[in-house]
Amino acid sequence: MDLQTFISNFRHVADAPNGVKSIRQLIMASALAGRFSTPNKELTKNIQLRIEEIRSLHFVSTGKREKPLVFGNPLIHEFEIPAGWQWVRVGQICDLQTGATPSTQKPEYWGGDIPWLASGDVNRQEIFDCQGRITEAGLLNSNCKVLPKDSVLIALNGQGKTRATVALLRVPAACNQSLVAMTPFDTEIITSEYLFLSLRYRYYEIRDITGQDQRRGLNMSLVSELSVPLPPLVEQNQIVAKVSQLMALCDQLELQQQERESHFQLLSRIYHARLTEIPNVANVNRIFDEIGLVSPSSIRETVVSLASEGRLVNRHSSKASPQHSKRTALTGASYNDSVSLTALQIPSVPRSWSVQPLAAIADAIVDCPHSTPKWISSGRMCVRTTQFKPGYLDLSDVQFVSEETYQDRIKRLKPQENDILYSREGGILGVACRVPPGVELCLGQRMVLIRAGASIIPKFLEMILNSPYIREIARDQTTGGAAPRVNVSTIRSYPIPVPPLEEQRLIIGKVDELMALIDQLEVRQQERNKLADAFAKACIASFVHTSQLRRPEKMKAPKNELVSVVTLGKNYKTDARATLAELLAQNKGTLSAKLLWQKSGLSIDAFYHKLKEEITMGWIMPPIEAEMKEVEAS
Repeated sequence: MDLQTFISNFRHVADAPNGVKSIRQLIMASALAGRFSTPNKELTKNIQLRIEEIRSLHFVSTGKREKPLVFGNPLIHEFEIPAGWQWVRVGQICDLQTGATPSTQKPEYWGGDIPWLASGDVNRQEIFDCQGRITEAGLLNSNCKVLPKDSVLIALNGQGKTRATVALLRVPAACNQSLVAMTPFDTEIITSEYLFLSLRYRYYEIRDITGQDQRRGLNMSLVSELSVPLPPLVEQNQIVAKVSQLMALCDQLELQQQERESHFQLLSRIYHARLTEIPNVANVNRIFDEIGLVSPSSIRETVVSLASEGRLVNRHSSKASPQHSKRTALTGASYNDSVSLTALQIPSVPRSWSVQPLAAIADAIVDCPHSTPKWISSGRMCVRTTQFKPGYLDLSDVQFVSEETYQDRIKRLKPQENDILYSREGGILGVACRVPPGVELCLGQRMVLIRAGASIIPKFLEMILNSPYIREIARDQTTGGAAPRVNVSTIRSYPIPVPPLEEQRLIIGKVDELMALIDQLEVRQQERNKLADAFAKACIASFVHTSQLRRPEKMKAPKNELVSVVTLGKNYKTDARATLAELLAQNKGTLSAKLLWQKSGLSIDAFYHKLKEEITMGWIMPPIEAEMKEVEAS
């Protein structure tokens, strides 16, 4: 495959998630495995002796003290390389230096003519200049050194993605103590450009040495031990030239992708507007089919917004003006004045609707206990806000409290089916979900229990509490600074649009229809993205003449297998989330655990989480403990 063919094929997969990023990694992987270079003569048989000689000569000529090299096992994986190449460590082939920060209390050390690099400067791949400057006095009165041009820099520390990032230094410059410069002893053995490429490809592996998410940094000793595949010099130059050519191509593809994404924003607004005008199944389908990349969560928000404004079902009601909404909101009772002002945010609603404060349409609004419950291994279920999802309570990972704690926590109000749980504090502030049928539970912290009154259907109220405009009110009215929360008085004052009950039922039916479609289209989009990603990898594999693509691992059977069959529960009703129970219903209500797992298509961990959730919901019968045994994985 030539370059033009590669461009033509990759355009079809430019929207693959992290597509260009994956291509860059595949290019570097193929290059360092020798697939971009013409086999040259092997490295000289005495290459190790030659490296040692050049290293010793360097230290003699510079007057530096040569430290003995003692290398342990490789810190990063040494993959298969062509015959005639060798693995070497950075400390064998490079002089390593770091820098320092002159005293910031001495103004005379700063603002001179000497470039001075900080760790963030390595985020540019080639460094020709930098903002930092120090004076000659700053250089002489600190451990700063002027690093040679064409050194390879690596960041030891730094915020976010900086640690382990490498860059080529194209001008002499000093640096701080968070950088290490690697300068080849002899460019006839290894070039700076090839060294930079080798370490750039191993970015994630080098970060893993001290942990991807940990703050612990690298150090010079660790950098010295990094492994580099060493080919003959002619092949190094071929590899660098080929990779540069392909990386420039990737740059072009990224620019094309950015241009397409800018068009996508415009198309997205157009189709969202069309959905707002005509909220039907056809327009939801059109958004996914004609735009390509969409945010399913934003489409869901649009649907909920339309529902809360009375625009999903046509009841032939005349629309109220915005002023009408203002007049009807928060009247006839004393509520949080600051929230009263937010009634201005209520959208225009039909004249047949009213807008009431939450407290006026709820039979109860009860704050949860403020103390942290004592968790135990089994007992009564106690829910946490981390289980709250917009529209459902996630029971895949439950916690338990003692009977005494349970009874104490339900004294004010015992949660019952269709009561609404609302998170009022923390990272998932403003999420509402209902208590599912057949589940007894008590409340943890940072939540409120809301029981709907006769004028509003619980599922409709749950939807309104999850709507964008109520969430905006919640965010605007938070208190607490570092631990933002919304007060119960504010929650009581939420302005809730209330349609007639029959219209609420119609709206719920329409929302369910559209949400089910969005769920299906989201799955289809995910599958499309997977195919696009695979095709992108196939294109580059063809171009670089390698078929070493990652293949999905075969599913492993569960180690702890239910010997008895899994049986459909008595509480099962058709539900979008009852995926395992649905499979049982399709198979006369019983399957072996292994067969149910295989039919589900889930990973084994996800299967057990789902099984546990559906047993808790009563959709699947709990297995009898005596009917379980340890079996070997097949």
